[in-house]
Amino acid sequence: TPLLLDLAPAYLWVSFLTLQPHKEERFLFTAYPLIIASAALSLDHLLSLSLSLPLPPALSARLTRGRILRLFEGFMVAAIAVSLARTLTLITGFAAPARVWGEVRRQASLFRARERPGEVTVCVGKEWYRFTSSFLLPDERTDDVHVRLAFLESTFKGQLPGRYAPERSGDEYEMREMGADQRLSRLLRETVAATSGERSDFNDANREEGSRYLPYQQCNYIVDMFSPGQREMRYEELVGFDIVFKSKFLDLSRSRFPLKTFYVPILSDYLNTYGNYMLIRNTRSVEPVIKESRRRK
Repeated sequence: TPLLLDLAPAYLWVSFLTLQPHKEERFLFTAYPLIIASAALSLDHLLSLSLSLPLPPALSARLTRGRILRLFEGFMVAAIAVSLARTLTLITGFAAPARVWGEVRRQASLFRARERPGEVTVCVGKEWYRFTSSFLLPDERTDDVHVRLAFLESTFKGQLPGRYAPERSGDEYEMREMGADQRLSRLLRETVAATSGERSDFNDANREEGSRYLPYQQCNYIVDMFSPGQREMRYEELVGFDIVFKSKFLDLSRSRFPLKTFYVPILSDYLNTYGNYMLIRNTRSVEPVIKESRRRK
């Protein structure tokens, strides 16, 4: 039937993900529009069926068309309320990483590394998996500073992400002298070479690679969150390391259902347990950016 054909993509995608041994929510992102569309289609067909289905006389007298519509309207209001409560939980409880990494950009414009003025090194330890993308970091081509991501050793003993091979696109003058087709061809060749070449610091068994780690003393900033029972070092307690920004992050292990799942104003804020997601500055390795100011004559 047409309805089954409309619902098939969502069911096929969810079935395919169910068969995968390793599951993560991010794998469902592409399926969310299909799931929402399937829910809307199913609800529409269910409403049409309930209005057209013949009922016994005793039941049809009580379950009138108006009452059926009111039941569906009540269901929709409840669904919207639950969805809104869940969305608010995601915003109030789990937006801290986005806020902290947004602060990294601001800090990079105010402070620079003493040894390398054009570069700022930001390190992550156990919070490495909450770093979304290097595209969110300041870039020297637009922000006059290069922010480099580095990793600190933690209890995670798998293989951490690595860097692509260095670019070899030539200097800016050489690239300008090339035609558009030549630049595109060169960039494509180097991109393929950077992403397909074999390297000794990668493996296909998810084994730990020690070359990924950087000593914390070489970090200009550290992004971290304190968790009860953690075995990693508490960098914010070290001499010369200060918290410059923090945002609350919902502690699921010490909060209770349903307030940790659905946000209820006032109650969720007071009864849930929150930790601090922090941006920590190594005060010994950075110095303020001196901006020239024009004096009035």
